[in-house]
Formats: sequence, structure tokens, C-alpha cells
Amino acid sequence: MKIAKLCSALFWCVSLLMAVTPALAHHSFAAEYDGSKLITYTGVLTKVEWENPHGWFHLDVKDDTGAVKTMAFEMDSPNLLRREDPKTRDYFIANIGKVMSVNSCPAKNGTARAVAIHVKFMDGHIMPMGPMGRYAGNLNSVEILQNLK
Repeated sequence: MKIAKLCSALFWCVSLLMAVTPALAHHSFAAEYDGSKLITYTGVLTKVEWENPHGWFHLDVKDDTGAVKTMAFEMDSPNLLRREDPKTRDYFIANIGKVMSVNSCPAKNGTARAVAIHVKFMDGHIMPMGPMGRYAGNLNSVEILQNLK
């Protein structure tokens, strides 16, 4: 009888832990990124991580001194991006090794990470990378990218 109760309690504890684990993995935009800043980066697309709950892409960009550093950009989930444009992944894959630009909100902790708002591929195609409510400033992300040469 004791073993049955112990097994039942253990089963429910493990079930509860498995149920809340995905919730623990999610994070707050406001806790990690500065939504009041919109920074444009231009660099070479080196890597795409098409995964849930958020995808990532990496650009090699030059800093103010001319040194190249790799920046990681978080984007929305692949599912949501595909709903916006079914060819989103194809655009990224086709542009690996090519120059692209991204408007993003930087990480609050100063690391080489940011959340992407819009990207502009070499052919001029501009795509949203998630909900527009992330950036809280008054700059127009799409206009900025349209005016880049």
C-alpha cells in the first residue's frame, strides 16, 4: 500500500514537472531587450538556427574600429514567420554568405545579441521578424531599411 502511494505521488510530481518545464523556458522581451532603441546592423549572414520557441540568425558585422564581431539576432518562432511568408526559411538559406541588414532592439546586458524587428535581404526584400509591438520608439523600421543603399 505504501509503495502504491509513493509511486502515485512520484508519478504526479514528474507529470507536473514535465507540464511546467516549457513555461520555464520562455522569457520576457522587456527583461532581455531594450525596446526603446532601434539599431541597424549590416553584415554577412553566417548562420541560421531554425528552431522553436525562437529562431536565431547570426551576422558578422564590423564595429566602430573595423573589427568583425558576430551578432546573434533572435526572431519569432518559425511557425509564426511561415504564416507571414511561407518562404521565410528559404530566404535565409539562400542568403547565407551574403550581406543583409537588420533593424533590432539590443540586449540590455550589452552582449552581442539583439531581437530582430525587420530584415532586408540583398535583393531588397524586407520581412518582419515578429510582432511589431516590441519596439516602442518613434522610428519607422521599414522606412530605415528601404532607405539603405
